[in-house]
Amino acid sequence: MYLKDIAQLSKKVDNFRFYEIKSFDLSDNGHGIGSLSMDARMKNLLKQEAWAREGYLFQTEWEPINRRIMELHEDILVFAEYFVIRDLMEYQSIQDFLFSALHKIKSLEKIFYID
Repeated sequence: MYLKDIAQLSKKVDNFRFYEIKSFDLSDNGHGIGSLSMDARMKNLLKQEAWAREGYLFQTEWEPINRRIMELHEDILVFAEYFVIRDLMEYQSIQDFLFSALHKIKSLEKIFYID
């Protein structure tokens, strides 16, 4: 995956600016998330989660990247929660939407559950 390559290169040269810029690209893609299918939305969130996870592994003291990692992770958590809560709030076809919510929780578990 290209994110791992970017992360490894950034760590090797001890310069996280390009990695930080990639997060803005991913965020920008996420802002258009409403126009995507649900599968594409979840794929986008998982890409952002992968970026944040790789960023946490830097264990750097460079504050701008650390703040950006936390900010992006919070953003994707809010989006993921919204997708699930929206399904749980449906009044019609309750079982279908419950199944959909459970499927989303399972598919997005890397976002909801951090080890």
